[in-house]
Order: sequence, then structure tokens, then C-alpha cells
Amino acid sequence: MRGEPKMRKIVYSIEFDKEKFSSFLNIKMKDEDGKVSVLFREEMSRKVDSKYTPEQQAKINQVNQILSMNGDLPMTDEECDYMLDPNGYKAYMESKLEEETLQRLAGFKVEKKITYFNDFHEEN
Repeated sequence: MRGEPKMRKIVYSIEFDKEKFSSFLNIKMKDEDGKVSVLFREEMSRKVDSKYTPEQQAKINQVNQILSMNGDLPMTDEECDYMLDPNGYKAYMESKLEEETLQRLAGFKVEKKITYFNDFHEEN
């Protein structure tokens, strides 16, 4: 009679290499016998000028991988933008709205009122 299989212990961690001064993504697994193996290790690169958030980039990478598996070319920037925002809400939000329209959307109205210094002291 065979017993229940023991749980594999998987650790997803980001570690720092003091010699190279860079971060690494490490995925390690400890199996039933206590043997530790590295499943994945990769230096993390930082793209400051990235157009997409990490979540958006993950979606793009997934779709590009599927396209590649089907023998198709990866998506262009325009195709990526459309996939992430097919209704064009981003373009709408970035468009210039008049100041009064923005105030209405925010639920307030800004009015300028000039108060002279002498009048201010007389009110108190």
C-alpha cells in the first residue's frame, strides 16, 4: 500500500547578487526526499521607459507566445494597444477637456473672487 505523496515545497524569491549588484528571480523546489533543485533563475532587468505595466506586458507576452506557436509574427505596438484597450478609453482619458467640463465631472466649480485687504479686515 502506497502512502500519500508528500508535498513539494516551492519557493519563489528575488535575491540580490552582491558581486554583480543585480537582482535575480529564483524559483526553487524541495521534493519529497528533501532534495532542493533550482527550477528557474534569471537576472531581473529594469525597463524604466516601458510603455506597459507589468500586468499588461504579461498579457502581451502570453498572446505573443500563442501567436508564435501558431507560426504568426508577434503583435505590433498598435495591435498591443488595441488588445489592451479595444474601446479607446485611454485615448478618451488623455484627450484635452475644457476646464469647466473637468470641473463638472469632478463635481465642483471654481470661481475667482477678488477680496481686497481692507474689506477682509472689516468683515471680521
